[in-house]
Amino acid sequence: MPFYDLSQPAMAQKTIQKTIQKTIKFGYADIPPFLYTNKKGEVEGSLFEKLTLIAKRAGYRLHAHQRPQARLNHEIVTGQLHFILGVKSALKMQPDVYDAIFVSDSIIHKLDLMIYWIGAKAPVDKKAELRNKTVITLLGYVYGGWIDFFRDPENNITECYAANHHQVINMLKRGRCDYLLNFAGPMKEMLKNNPVEALHQRFLASYDVHLFVSKQNPDAGKFMAHMEAAYQQLRDEGILPLKYERNGVFQKK
Repeated sequence: MPFYDLSQPAMAQKTIQKTIQKTIKFGYADIPPFLYTNKKGEVEGSLFEKLTLIAKRAGYRLHAHQRPQARLNHEIVTGQLHFILGVKSALKMQPDVYDAIFVSDSIIHKLDLMIYWIGAKAPVDKKAELRNKTVITLLGYVYGGWIDFFRDPENNITECYAANHHQVINMLKRGRCDYLLNFAGPMKEMLKNNPVEALHQRFLASYDVHLFVSKQNPDAGKFMAHMEAAYQQLRDEGILPLKYERNGVFQKK
């Protein structure tokens, strides 16, 4: 059964119908404070609030499912999830996944990639400066393509794998690796309760976050059109922010 109601009027009309209220399955990996599972086991965060507004305007209810990144990719390919969020350049490295999805034209969010280190280590501004170094990374993350550079044997980079954002900070404190690669938003949130002395950071890159809709679901293209039109309406009405600031923070004009 399609998760999009074909009986509703076309999206070209001025106001999107708000009475469909079909439930769709949305998958996510934790990226606090934007999107994460709280201590009660509930999804929350500013990005989830934004997605909920978009879905409601388009006529849908979100049923959120937290997954490891590898499982997200599997379930979007098989159609077990209706949509996820992702960085286009990262999924292009995984053609089996990229070929199985529709990618939104709209940029739903942005993520800033940062490098962190403690003490008097050499600053890093580009990939080449990490050759022959050790780097903490999160399992399942490809960091917009940086992970391929790390895993090229010619670059002699050793990865220290972390299971979550909490663990990366503790590994850095213990000196497990020279550098830590992470996104600014989650890192800033973790540092509030677990500060690190003599911590240095550099901005590396900014990545656009899009909706990825599974082609396995009936009427997936029309569902995408609903979501994109709803997003644009909310921006036009000033309900969703229009201006992007560094570190993944959106603000209204």
